[in-house]
Amino acid sequence: HTHTHTHTHTHTHTNIRMTYYQRENVSKG
Repeated sequence: HTHTHTHTHTHTHTNIRMTYYQRENVSKG
């Protein structure tokens, strides 16, 4: 990660994305 502006916001967004993808993977099996 090389974000300087709104680093916290970006981190939170990435976290949500990761969880979403993980859920998708689990759903697909």
